[in-house]
Formats: sequence, C-alpha cells, structure tokens
Amino acid sequence: MTNAPARKALVVFDGAHCERLRKAFGSRFPFLALIEKFGEPISASIYFHDARDEAEAGRLDRLYGYLKHINVEVAGVGPEKMEQGQRERYGTNLVELALETERRAASTDHVILVAGDRKLLPLVLALRESGKSVTIVSSLEVPQSIRPATALLDAADQFLDVTDLLADENNGRHDH
Repeated sequence: MTNAPARKALVVFDGAHCERLRKAFGSRFPFLALIEKFGEPISASIYFHDARDEAEAGRLDRLYGYLKHINVEVAGVGPEKMEQGQRERYGTNLVELALETERRAASTDHVILVAGDRKLLPLVLALRESGKSVTIVSSLEVPQSIRPATALLDAADQFLDVTDLLADENNGRHDH
C-alpha cells in the first residue's frame, strides 16, 4: 500500500482584515494557532499589509518582528515606497495578494485565506477551478462591515471562525 503524499498548505493573511478582527475581539490575532490548526505541512505563510505612513509603519514593527519569528513572510510596501495618490482604504494591496497567492498556490493543495473582502472572489474561484481546496478564515461574530462576503464563503470549501481559534487558545489547547 502506498501512502499518499501529505497535503501542503499555503496560508495567506490579509493584514488589514487581521487588524479589523483584532480590534473587534480586543485580542491579538491567533496567528500561530491558525498555522498549527490544520496539521498539514505549510509551504509558506504570507502576511500582506502596506504601511501607508511612518506612524503606521512604527505601529507594525513589533508585529512584523513576531511574524518573522514564527516564519511568516511579510509582504507589502512601506511608506517610503507608497506613491502619492489613491491608496487601498484598509492597507492591503489585494491585487498583489491575489497574484502572489495564485503563483504560490501552484505547488500546494490547500489555500488558507484569512480575508473577507468580496474583491477576492475571483481568486477563490480560480483556486477552486485549479483543484485547490480553499478555507476562508474570518468571523461571523463581528459587525457586518467586517464579516466575510457571503459569495466568498459560498465559493470556498470550508470556513473557520476565528472565535474557534481564540477558544482553543483560551482553553489551553494551544501553547506558545
């Protein structure tokens, strides 16, 4: 009997969405709990967020250090590279996130996407069409403006509510 190769996962964080969830719950986002949740080898974990000004960059420094410590890549640009003019409202370049996710998903079986923006629906549909399993991670226990779009949830294979990860941490099932 041959063993099937282990599924590999790609974990992608929309940093602005993580920040909104953190504020809604008044608790840090459970990055490590999520990465460990599925028990699959992780090909990469990437956190996308653009720092729009020096003040925001300063606020993000500690988080970026922690993410690097737990082997999460940080993608996006700092204020020195932001062009004048219109910027993404919530601090994540969703086009960059989608393109990089699709590129890196080629070598994975499962994409775990921490996001909720309906603009990511074409990405989820393309991943599914290419045979990838997609999990959306967000919460339904937050204000409507933060909840993931219904169409995004309908297109994904599964949904994981952040409240489950926070409960796991609070019940001692996850050690740092």
